[in-house]
Amino acid sequence: IDDFNDGKDPNLIGGESFTQTASGSQISHAFLRVQTPSPGELACALTYHLGKQARVSWGTGLNDLDISAAHTVRFWLKADHLPLPELQVELVDGSGERRQSPISHLRATTSWQRVAIPLRKFPGVNTNRLSRFLLHISATDQPQQGILYLDDLQFVGPASVFFRSLKDNL
Repeated sequence: IDDFNDGKDPNLIGGESFTQTASGSQISHAFLRVQTPSPGELACALTYHLGKQARVSWGTGLNDLDISAAHTVRFWLKADHLPLPELQVELVDGSGERRQSPISHLRATTSWQRVAIPLRKFPGVNTNRLSRFLLHISATDQPQQGILYLDDLQFVGPASVFFRSLKDNL
């Protein structure tokens, strides 16, 4: 979907980034030079300020992407400091069906971590026509602020996953 190395929108499939905020909270995104876990020098930096029990979101358009042969959505994530906020990934299809999956397996660290969520965690979402990917960032009992770095957002499956996804539509 995007490695962010071009430093601009749209993503590699033509989708635009967007943010969603709650009252009293803020989020912004920028493409910054950081030490990334894979080749490239830029990552998407999500700067957030959360009120108590508030949630903000960053997302990117998927333009009705057919990725039905994929089995996992995967990306790298790094926090600038601890504690980590609560994180969820949401996929939305072209019909508006949406499902969220928490990212609960992260370690309490400021190092890069690989996030991999099986697509079966998003039941009912039509992977023949995905419209949006969202990352939700939530505070618990205390306000939180920080920066999350996101890199190499992708759907993973068998070799030639994109062409295998289109094959069932022919």
